[in-house]
Amino acid sequence: MLHELKRRYYPRYIGLAPRQAKTASGRVYELLVTGRVVPGVAAKLAAVMANHDAHLYPSGGYYSYEPGSFVWTTFADLSDSKSAIERVKADLEDFDFVETVESSRVTDLVFDQYLFPVLAGNDSRVIVFRLEPLLSVERRLEDTFGSGGASIMFEEGRSYALATLREYFAMLPGASPEVLLKNVVAGLRTTGWGLFSFDVGKLLIDGMAEVTVVEPPIAVSPEPKESSFTNGIVAGIIEGIAGKKMKVRSSRYDPAKRMLTLSLVAE
Repeated sequence: MLHELKRRYYPRYIGLAPRQAKTASGRVYELLVTGRVVPGVAAKLAAVMANHDAHLYPSGGYYSYEPGSFVWTTFADLSDSKSAIERVKADLEDFDFVETVESSRVTDLVFDQYLFPVLAGNDSRVIVFRLEPLLSVERRLEDTFGSGGASIMFEEGRSYALATLREYFAMLPGASPEVLLKNVVAGLRTTGWGLFSFDVGKLLIDGMAEVTVVEPPIAVSPEPKESSFTNGIVAGIIEGIAGKKMKVRSSRYDPAKRMLTLSLVAE
């Protein structure tokens, strides 16, 4: 569980069905409902499930992908219900705003079946990639090429940050640097990179910045080392927003606090 800072955070599970212990009854289903947006749609759909004594394990949730339409997905446990899934679907279909209702029984699949592809930001397609293999790639490059491998990963992280910022600029035209940075911090948290805090108060005068990251990517490693890719992301963010190309002057990781602290200076 993540540390408590100003608020408490909880893990985000991507597309996972209820754990197998919950599906032993054979009456756990994934549901997909699409339709037109009207006031109280989500509440009305949830009320139907409650009327059938269904326990909900939301996976996708409620989305409005385009004006006037919605997609709602959830996992429903009917173990304590006297209703068949066909009856539940029929009641959902009775709403005049509902267009389609689909269901699949959860058996040996541990992931949802209806949502694809994964999108982020300005409808950019992303792939959810396990963190350990990414760190392993970085370690192998450094073991093989030494400082050259670290430089490659730093530049790749920097390029990644600059490309991501271009999407933020498109989503937030005319936004101030402060607003952009707030959204960058939120985006990094949402996509799993960590809880970032940027101190750029000395950037314009002294060309210096300090960044802390709680639960950085290296926190998953039993022997955490420096991540050049993460360092590159941080440098690229400052460069993209403030226009100053940065290099890392020092890096330290506190395993007790699970906090990475980076000091950067303009090149």
